[in-house]
Amino acid sequence: MSTGEASQLAGSTIGGYELLELIGKGGMGTVYRAKSRTGQIVAVKVLAEHLTTNDVLRTRFYLEAKLAMSLEHPNIVRAIDVGEDNGRHFLAMEYIDGESVSSRLQKGGPMPEGEAIAVATAVARALYKAHSEGLVHRDVKPDNIMISSSGIAKLTDLGLAKKAETDLDLTRTGKGLGTPHFMAPEQFRNAKYVDARSDIYALGATFYVMVTGKLPFRGDGPLDTFIKKSKNIYTPVEELNPHLSQRTLKVIQAAMSADPLKRPATAEAFADFLEGKSKQLTVGEVPESSIKSVDVTWYIKLDNKSGSRSRLRGPESTIKMYIQKGKIGPSALASSQKAGPFQPISEIAEFQNCLRESMANSQRMASLASLSSSTMRRQTPAKSGSSSMFGLDQPAFWITLAIGFVVIGIAAWILLGQK
Repeated sequence: MSTGEASQLAGSTIGGYELLELIGKGGMGTVYRAKSRTGQIVAVKVLAEHLTTNDVLRTRFYLEAKLAMSLEHPNIVRAIDVGEDNGRHFLAMEYIDGESVSSRLQKGGPMPEGEAIAVATAVARALYKAHSEGLVHRDVKPDNIMISSSGIAKLTDLGLAKKAETDLDLTRTGKGLGTPHFMAPEQFRNAKYVDARSDIYALGATFYVMVTGKLPFRGDGPLDTFIKKSKNIYTPVEELNPHLSQRTLKVIQAAMSADPLKRPATAEAFADFLEGKSKQLTVGEVPESSIKSVDVTWYIKLDNKSGSRSRLRGPESTIKMYIQKGKIGPSALASSQKAGPFQPISEIAEFQNCLRESMANSQRMASLASLSSSTMRRQTPAKSGSSSMFGLDQPAFWITLAIGFVVIGIAAWILLGQK
């Protein structure tokens, strides 16, 4: 949707919401200040037309919009309504009378550390709530954090940015601070299978910008930015702002690690350490108990021994059960979409641990079977007529017999000599 088309929508009504004025534009669509039938002022996002033709994306849009509508958190912009009107898909949200962090930085430069900590911890708490409900934001950045007129930070576009990576462009103008500057390096490789730690990386990069006023990665393009992210090549935050506390420095350094295992384990751990509620910053794997996964159907392609190919489908729990039973191995192909694209299941994060455990169990079972077979061979008694210590087919028998003949020969010689 062009700027002219977006402006023309102002004054029209979509889904019972009167669009008063254009207040934002991004890769996913345009946002308007609007008025509901009851007179409530809301923000209405209209999905970009070129995205509405994708059936998978449109279905995902509604699924995640409804999930976002179920979230209640003081630091999340609440989703109110979602629907379609004359081919235009929209989402109505809580209207925030304030400005984005991006706008705040462009007007006033770096934030005082105390203010930046307040914003970062509020967003971390919001992310932890979202992650616990199975939502990964995937587009945390200054543009998507609002600060209300009363100073409360609120995260926007929650659950709706999962497909925003299809419209990334570093050089596009009018979009504020571009998404690739804040994306985790693994999100460049495969944005579909990132987890909560990718959001933590983006929050760390956003925190970096809030306290320095500078982008951590200023490359010539997405590839250059990706290389720098992968190698942790960025100006240390303390060089740009030498007055920051050790807690702030440690959180930023950990959150922006290229290795997900070196980042804070959860957004809650990020917030607790930054606020001083914990003395140690917990890093490592995301605890499975802290994340409620969304029930997505997976499609699996299997090669049979006969050379033919069969298919399976089911939710994540069912696919993991088949892996544990040995019916699905690392060579199987998987996709969350019936039409694909398919990729080796061993490359999909959701199943990697299960595959490793299954392979380890198979190796242990094979070792136990081999050990059991060896033990049985040692313990099986010799059958009658078979080889034994003094059987005719054993060398010991013939050696003993030869020695006996030698002894008899010597004794006979001695006796004959005495005569």
